[in-house]
Amino acid sequence: MDNQRKPVGGVTRMIRQIRYDCSAGIVRVWYKFLPVSLVFLLAAALFYREADALRCQQLTASAPTLADLVIHMFQGMKVYDPSSGSEFDIPVVYLFISLYTAYLIGNYAQKDLRSHGLYILLRSKKRGQWWLSKCVWNVATVLVFYLFAYLGIVLAAMFTGALSFQPSGDIHRMVADIAEEVFQNNRWVFIVVLMPILTSIALALLQMALSFFLKPVFSFIVIVCIVVVSAYYCSPFWIGNYAMLLRSDLVIPDGIPIYVAVVTDVLVIAVSIAVGYGYFRRCDILDKQ
Repeated sequence: MDNQRKPVGGVTRMIRQIRYDCSAGIVRVWYKFLPVSLVFLLAAALFYREADALRCQQLTASAPTLADLVIHMFQGMKVYDPSSGSEFDIPVVYLFISLYTAYLIGNYAQKDLRSHGLYILLRSKKRGQWWLSKCVWNVATVLVFYLFAYLGIVLAAMFTGALSFQPSGDIHRMVADIAEEVFQNNRWVFIVVLMPILTSIALALLQMALSFFLKPVFSFIVIVCIVVVSAYYCSPFWIGNYAMLLRSDLVIPDGIPIYVAVVTDVLVIAVSIAVGYGYFRRCDILDKQ
């Protein structure tokens, strides 16, 4: 009797599943996150060069700080107005964030379901735990992405000696036509720091949920369409707008209110988790192989 294996509790099993997913889907593919730091390091360095040139020309009085680098990385793009005759400026960093996180999410859940995950499910019959573990991995992947992104930004700030988190309003007035008054309260911190992360989590969970109804490549295409259309149209319906400071009501009069962005992101997250959970509990696992 002493040699018999003790039954594993639900919480312990869940923790083991999460550890496995984070190990297989993040730790073992750590090299996929390195380009994130490199891209943000280069983008931040280029912005510092542009902002410092404005100071040398005496168009601004401030040297760019760490806060300025963060703001520029996550400001997005201005509302595009075709009738104005202005060119469409491709928001490189915004697109990189959205498309690279979609790449990282990829088909991991589907691939696990065809290998290790199938064995776990047939043995434990805990479909809900398997799905919730994938959701935890999904969120962790997004958070690690932003960790590497901020690592690149901080490295750029260290090289330039600008580690202050006090924004320079005159720089953003010149570069992005943002009123200096925007940075006189702390609402910009919430929009710049938290909203891109929350929106990326919403898109990532939506992508993973859709991958069980569509093929992973088609769920990826859906996310790409949402992201690209969001760049062209400033509308609460296109949630990619929520990740851009330049689309918020803090910057433009008819921009998107913060509460609308937060509530919508949370709803997308909740619905994606719930729909995936309900679908996965009812689907025929063996038939999906």
